[in-house]
Amino acid sequence: MEFARRHKETIIDLYVNKEQSTYAVAEALGTYASKIIRCLNYLGIDRRNYKEAQKTALSTGRAEHPTKGKKTTDEAKRKIASARAKSWRSLSDKDHAALC
Repeated sequence: MEFARRHKETIIDLYVNKEQSTYAVAEALGTYASKIIRCLNYLGIDRRNYKEAQKTALSTGRAEHPTKGKKTTDEAKRKIASARAKSWRSLSDKDHAALC
């Protein structure tokens, strides 16, 4: 892959050393994020998992936290509590013991 070979040092510097997203690396190189993903695969560079990618997106301002600053309605709280209770009741005694 010619693009990956030509921009190898920049891709490594931005993605690995400076911990920028594939989106940010793509913008810097005038291309698109999926091309950078293919370059990372070609160069044998491990991609970040979802949690790491989300952390980067939040810290750079590229994404907003999905729940921060938002109020949860009483109805939503009841549904969450009900679902958690149902899940808890469905656990085996072994699973209960592991969690307690």
